[in-house]
Amino acid sequence: MVAALKNKPDYHQCAFLAMLAVFTAACDLYFQGGNNGFAALLAKAAVYSALFLVFFLIAEKSLDCCEKQTEMRRWHSYFRFTKKSILRLSLLFFTVYFLWLLVFYPGVTTGDTLYQIEDLVTGTAPMSYPSTYSSQTVSALMIDSNPVTTTLIFTLFYQIGLLTGDPNRGMFLYNLLQCATLSVLFAIVVCYMDRLHVPKEIALISTVFFASPIIASYAITMGKDLPFSLFYILYYHVFVWLVLTPEEKGGSRRQWLMLLLFSILIALMNKKGAALAAVSNLCLLSAISGRKKLTAILTALLPFLITGVIMPQLLFPAFNIFPGGRQEILGVAFQQTSLSLIEHPERYTEDEKALFFSLLDLSQEELKDTYNPGITDPIKNRLPYDADQKAICAYLELWLSHMPREAGTYIRATLSISGGYFSPHKLFNVYQSVPYSEAIKAFSHPGWTEALRGSVGSLVFWMEQIPVFSIFSQDSFYLFWVPAFSFYCFRKKKLKKRLVLLVPFGANLLFLVFAPVCVTRYGLCQLFTFPMLLAITTMPTGKEEVV
Repeated sequence: MVAALKNKPDYHQCAFLAMLAVFTAACDLYFQGGNNGFAALLAKAAVYSALFLVFFLIAEKSLDCCEKQTEMRRWHSYFRFTKKSILRLSLLFFTVYFLWLLVFYPGVTTGDTLYQIEDLVTGTAPMSYPSTYSSQTVSALMIDSNPVTTTLIFTLFYQIGLLTGDPNRGMFLYNLLQCATLSVLFAIVVCYMDRLHVPKEIALISTVFFASPIIASYAITMGKDLPFSLFYILYYHVFVWLVLTPEEKGGSRRQWLMLLLFSILIALMNKKGAALAAVSNLCLLSAISGRKKLTAILTALLPFLITGVIMPQLLFPAFNIFPGGRQEILGVAFQQTSLSLIEHPERYTEDEKALFFSLLDLSQEELKDTYNPGITDPIKNRLPYDADQKAICAYLELWLSHMPREAGTYIRATLSISGGYFSPHKLFNVYQSVPYSEAIKAFSHPGWTEALRGSVGSLVFWMEQIPVFSIFSQDSFYLFWVPAFSFYCFRKKKLKKRLVLLVPFGANLLFLVFAPVCVTRYGLCQLFTFPMLLAITTMPTGKEEVV
């Protein structure tokens, strides 16, 4: 890049930087309802163009320095791809996570997890937390608004806790097993970099990252995004393994079976997993040849078939599992229409207004007070589970018909929620407490760790806000800025095959754009695989054959 700046300008690079800068400026400008006009957008875009250029220059220079460090040092042996090194690192990570778990005994969780357990234990949904979904109540074994698989897992450990006399013990056991599993997976990821011929400095950075307070905080969290992210590590590892296999080999049967297995598992753990696997696995068609293309299509379609057809059509009716509502799918559209109605009600006919407000069990007078620019829940949760399908179709026609004229409003409403994933201001969301559920009499923190827990939590929050250091405590750095840099590096080095390795990141980013709220756990799968992406970016050219 430095050479390019000294000689003739790289117009592709300039266009790429300009695109990133404009998008980031819009995200920064509109996040949580902000809007300072077109002049502010241009000013922010100019600033971000400079920031991206500086970031790319520093990152490239730093990685070049790492690659030139060919001298073998004693500590390099700690990152060899051997059983001894993996065991050593596993014990290091587990020690950090276990100590963190003791401080925050029995671990932490979110209201969604309590909702899942309440749903299965009581057989009635929705609960009072986190939403009411209008005034409707559903009686069933459970409801598919959250992944059924994780609901079963969390309830199992809750029941184990009850059998031992304290639900907290069940949560502690779950988090203990999760810490152990993540420790081994992270150790394998770091040591696998030895097979990629990556500079050992990258392995060291990855070790520090995995042993950081942020990762430790999530390792002890009982939440639905953790099992998904755990299996996503395995999925992405096999995905990388397949792409970097010489094209004439096309991957072994074992590799394809593992990819299929982990594709199904991430689909079972999170509804977006099926779509993410479908998009990513289909893109493998560009990296393989021959009959293996049919295998790639199978790995893309089978997870969707299982979770999108077989489970809802056969298993759910057989076990009295009620299908989830359309709140998540329609949430962003509702948010867009709401903002448009608040700002330009004159652009809607009385019939259109009546349709929208009747569909959501919401009055026009309530809209302004109900609408929250940073989260879709207050609006989307007004949609009943048994909403009329014809009314939904009519609303979608209304939404589409207003899109050309309301495009700017629609974009602002969307980025008002998801802009934090891309603008460098949103700090990590770290969970350090557990909501209590009266319905299941769980979970609660024992008082003896309360003071220490508060002190450690305050320390982490203080560390996140340290100038310069805070860059590494922001979602956008890992979810957007580093993948953008990797894309630049692959394009610059003309490594078209490695561009496929960015597809899972791009697919997840697309989901984040239309997320119902901006929280770190939605991007946790990318956070956990960030070190692998960093390693692939620094991997020497022409080393695919040895992977």
